[in-house]
Amino acid sequence: MSFERSEKSNSFVHKKLFNGKVASLRSAGQKITFVAAPKIFWKIFFQKIFFCFSLKKIKQINF
Repeated sequence: MSFERSEKSNSFVHKKLFNGKVASLRSAGQKITFVAAPKIFWKIFFQKIFFCFSLKKIKQINF
């Protein structure tokens, strides 16, 4: 029960943060950056994770 409640509160916080970001971006009139930036961010984010993950695998093989 407590885990479920924390999950719900987390999603609520994320929604509030996301809505806040959308509102601030709209008020600034930056709809283009709102569409483009997340894609670029996630691309870099996943590349970094994959890079770190592959480095760890290489280290495991070597040692």
